[in-house]
Amino acid sequence: MRAAAGCAVLGLVAMLGTELRAQRVVGVVLGFDGEPVANAFVRVFDDRGEAASQLLTDAHGRFEIDSDTPRSVVEVALEAVIVERPVPAEASQLRIDFASERHFLVRGHLVDPGGHLRPSVEVRLLGEGRRGLAEATTDDKGAFAVHANVAVTAIVVDPAGWNVEFSQQIERDADLVLDLAVAHHRLFRLTGRVLDDAARPVAGATVATQAPSRATQRGRTAADGTFELWCSGEVTALHVHRDFAAFAVVEGHWRAEGAIDVRQAEHGFALVAGRAVDRDGHPFAGVEILALADRGAPAESGLRVATSKADGSFYARVRLQRPWLCARPRNGRPSPPVAWEPGAVVELAVPEARRRRR
Repeated sequence: MRAAAGCAVLGLVAMLGTELRAQRVVGVVLGFDGEPVANAFVRVFDDRGEAASQLLTDAHGRFEIDSDTPRSVVEVALEAVIVERPVPAEASQLRIDFASERHFLVRGHLVDPGGHLRPSVEVRLLGEGRRGLAEATTDDKGAFAVHANVAVTAIVVDPAGWNVEFSQQIERDADLVLDLAVAHHRLFRLTGRVLDDAARPVAGATVATQAPSRATQRGRTAADGTFELWCSGEVTALHVHRDFAAFAVVEGHWRAEGAIDVRQAEHGFALVAGRAVDRDGHPFAGVEILALADRGAPAESGLRVATSKADGSFYARVRLQRPWLCARPRNGRPSPPVAWEPGAVVELAVPEARRRRR
């Protein structure tokens, strides 16, 4: 579980009526295991109850603030546990030990509409007024756990993507099952296989969606090369990576359940070499090289794959699904599209733009 240290804080800060002298505020933050916590979120309030300073603890769990104005309360947030301490009148170090603070544990498992546990999905805990308390990411078994000492009123699954909300009122230890079947009407499934250039299944590849207004959904291929993704909204492409390198891309438009075979021989990449020239045949430097899906596609729809060098040459890794190239200068019209083939050198002639002079 990965919980965010910086989170929105609930509660009113108690105001101390006593005017305090300017002072140095020093402290150390210990986590739920008693060890120092780096990057814990610390806020210091003045005697009017206003946040005057905020910072993160260092690698040793320490924080220090020198102030010319009185400070009254220190507030530290770790996951969804919020602790307040009055600033001592005399110089001394505050020790804030979360292991000794009363709190409860919110934990659970995330299940997709197909009944499978879902790893690597963000969940966000909300409190009163829909204020964010903490975030966590499900582990490889679809589990998450967050400590809290304030009421949790809702849990949002994948806020930037699925955005499925489960209304909950949690004020004590809870073990939950968040079943996305409740949102089956908003989600659709994409399944398929990933095959190499010899049509053999590719295991352990990462398959990720591309969507215009949604976060990426990711999954890994099984031993037989199959994958399953649950999506919302429109998906415009599937990107496959193998051993941290781009392997294949399938472009399209999906809004409903579908099955897709990703074949490296059809959807992979090829290395293309070429040269951009001006209308007189001289090298044209600094020109964008765009890959097009078809000959009649406008340059604006092209995917930039390279920029020509000083001698006009370029070398690009191009999607097989984009078999046309054109050159677009900063000013002037783009070159006519030219079909490329692996191993051949492509020449792109810009019709009107002038070549750069030294």
